[in-house]
Amino acid sequence: MKQAPWELPAPPPAPQPVPTAPASKGSANIFGRLALLGIALLLVVLLPIPSSLLQFARPVGAISPYDFPFTAGKPLAPTPWNPSSWDVAVHVRNNYQFGGLDAMQAGHGPSCAPAPATHPVSDYHDAVFFCNNHVMTAMSAGGYGAVYLTPDHMFDWSTGTSILKFPVSTFRTSDRDWIDLWITPFNENLELPLESWLPDLQGPPKDAIHIRMNEFNQGTTFEAEVYSNFQSHALPSNWWTSLESQVTPSAVTRSTFELDLSQSHLRFGIPLMAGGGSMWWVDSAVSLPFTAGVVQLGHHSYTPDKSAGCGPPPEQKALGLGCAPNTWHWGGLSMSAASQFTLLRAADRVVSAATTTRTTFPSAAPAGSFLRFNGIGGLQVSFDGGKTWSVPQTQLESKHQPDHFENYWTPVPQGATSVLFQGQNWYGGPWFARDLAIFSQNGSSTAPPPSTPTANPTGTPGSTPTPKAPPTPTPAPTTHPRATILGGINAEPSMRPWRYSGANPDGWWCQPPNCFQNANPMTTINSELALAKKLGVANVRVEFPWALIEPQRGVFDWSRADAIVGAAKSQGVQLQPVLVFTPSWAASGATQTPAASDFATFVSAIVGRYHGSIHYWEMWNEPDHFHYWNSGEPAFVQNIVMPGYQAAKAADPASNIILAGTSVWSASWFGGVFQSGGGHSFDIVAYHDYGGSPQQTAYNVQSAEKAQGGGWPIWLGEYGVQEGSISDTQQKALMTAVLTSTAPLAMAQWYNLRDDNSMTCCPPAVMVAATWGLTMHDDITMKQGFATMQALLTGTGQVGPTPTPTPVPVPGTSSPTPTPAPTHEPSSSPTATPRTEGTPTPGPLPAPTPTAPR
Repeated sequence: MKQAPWELPAPPPAPQPVPTAPASKGSANIFGRLALLGIALLLVVLLPIPSSLLQFARPVGAISPYDFPFTAGKPLAPTPWNPSSWDVAVHVRNNYQFGGLDAMQAGHGPSCAPAPATHPVSDYHDAVFFCNNHVMTAMSAGGYGAVYLTPDHMFDWSTGTSILKFPVSTFRTSDRDWIDLWITPFNENLELPLESWLPDLQGPPKDAIHIRMNEFNQGTTFEAEVYSNFQSHALPSNWWTSLESQVTPSAVTRSTFELDLSQSHLRFGIPLMAGGGSMWWVDSAVSLPFTAGVVQLGHHSYTPDKSAGCGPPPEQKALGLGCAPNTWHWGGLSMSAASQFTLLRAADRVVSAATTTRTTFPSAAPAGSFLRFNGIGGLQVSFDGGKTWSVPQTQLESKHQPDHFENYWTPVPQGATSVLFQGQNWYGGPWFARDLAIFSQNGSSTAPPPSTPTANPTGTPGSTPTPKAPPTPTPAPTTHPRATILGGINAEPSMRPWRYSGANPDGWWCQPPNCFQNANPMTTINSELALAKKLGVANVRVEFPWALIEPQRGVFDWSRADAIVGAAKSQGVQLQPVLVFTPSWAASGATQTPAASDFATFVSAIVGRYHGSIHYWEMWNEPDHFHYWNSGEPAFVQNIVMPGYQAAKAADPASNIILAGTSVWSASWFGGVFQSGGGHSFDIVAYHDYGGSPQQTAYNVQSAEKAQGGGWPIWLGEYGVQEGSISDTQQKALMTAVLTSTAPLAMAQWYNLRDDNSMTCCPPAVMVAATWGLTMHDDITMKQGFATMQALLTGTGQVGPTPTPTPVPVPGTSSPTPTPAPTHEPSSSPTATPRTEGTPTPGPLPAPTPTAPR
């Protein structure tokens, strides 16, 4: 009889080795390393994760048991497994464009004969197959590869302890071939999650529970970790007892593994073994920041037959064999408490220029839908048959490696039944989108599908069909809650140096004759300030580019800045300038650090010039993003934050200085500001968040502030979602959720006022057409979200479908003429995230009340 967990011997007293990262050559086996890491982490006191940090929305579906046995039938040959209620994702790093795996012999023969019979597998579609009423995953990935199986039910432990079970085989052939389990909040789930130290993809989810197969002394063990804000916290585990010492490894018998989970406790192991007793590798107290999550069963392959360091497990050694890729046999999944969500799998597993550029879904997307897929290259999507295009949004990630596949999580208009792709190849190969599915926590859509495109029906990138006039919806207006948080708006970026070194041709700083929106830039500026005033925003966040204002040392060109400030003053709109981009005379590039004295001189000059009109200044934009800063955090703090603060306060003691919002909130980055000496050099803390619930991140910011002994006002400097239709369901939902939330936010600044183009010059040429705005590119056609924000901020205006768009008059001018829509070209960047800032409501902003020591 096997020992019960309380009968297990104490761990050996031998000195515990220091863990090391896996090497690419001549390394010891990977799972040995992971086990050693677990040994070291076992000595660390597990820090609790306060549940108040993240308050995730509850799933919509009713909570009930879920049982899905993999009884797929008994075909005459191994058959690909693609059930409609599960998402199946297969990724390979090497030779991805050919859809091929390294050839291997997978379990079950060509006629589904049981082991030891085998059959060849070398194709992406064959990595997940079924025979004899169970599912198998088999892959050999030279470089790195993964398979993920995701059901349409979330595991739920909100009402107490819940149980998740899955039967799986236990015979292993290489320690570089392993399985794991991820549980992730719905709005943070990644199609391809991966631990950061592995050589591919974009890292782990922001928050998650991760059960991973490990190895100690060549035997198989299991460990658990909890991710909070991308940081892993390992749970104590029984790392010294191997699976092989408890059960007889088998490719035929599937042992049932069990996860018992509550808000305060996690236990994982085998509850009932063939010989009796149980085995729990993890049995630990835990504090979790969420109570339900998307479940993913994973299979990983990392050159499993590598001659050095593959470490054949005892079962393979007993056969006198070396390392080989494994076939895992899965029996199903059950959960004692689960909630269903909508999962609509695309008709095509792969979308690319070489396969198809348009795929369909079995039914229309319900409200609140997201398209989840993985992809690489410069991608654009269209949900209306090519009438409008947008850059898909990536999910929250800890990395953004341009040569790795990205995890995409982009909003889908209600009623959409297809998606069209166009793309631009990246430097290492062709663009691809793979394993697409629509996810939603709402039920079936009742909205009609988008109209069938009248041009470009095959989805071939190229000409954009002429848009039809949008219908004029007429439902009666509805009541709407008032905002509890001040709302602001972002204007277009001043520059995009990664596209073109000069002024943005589609923004307020364009230089005639290279102005794309209007020949006279003041037409655009006045029109958009009038729109901002109509919205009722607290201020407009807008870049004031140092590189354009001081083109030569000590020589200032105030003409455009004066015009913008004067126009805002005449319309009663407050500005929040963002000082950004280093002049060529001050550094080798616009994103390189200047001398502290040079930046201080500029700040002194601009704050002194406008101190009577402007009292809120932001020192740079997204200093964690390579598009804006490439000199490291210490240089940013010492050459921008500190001298900028001191110069601004000297020029205007009443000024309020905003610590530039990072592209993704990071407590470690915030802590680095203090470590570099900048803890007393700001009055307001800002962050940017394009995730599913940016208001929840405010709690993380608040917690990080408390850790530093302060309580500064928190501003959400950028948030938004792309939607190319006037019926912008997702935009309306997001702004309502944020502006009416109880999050500790003083300001939330939407990105952005109008749809804008990322362009090169000169002459101006559109590279990416983005649809983040509350108005279309013409500044005349308003999306429904414009009226929604107006109602939230001012209590006036209709909420719901907007009437036929009417021009917004510009004071002292005639109504602007719409600019013809350009042909949208694919992006050369896999993530074209918007860059700009702003914040308005009529009247003065509240004075900041920092509580940090000064």
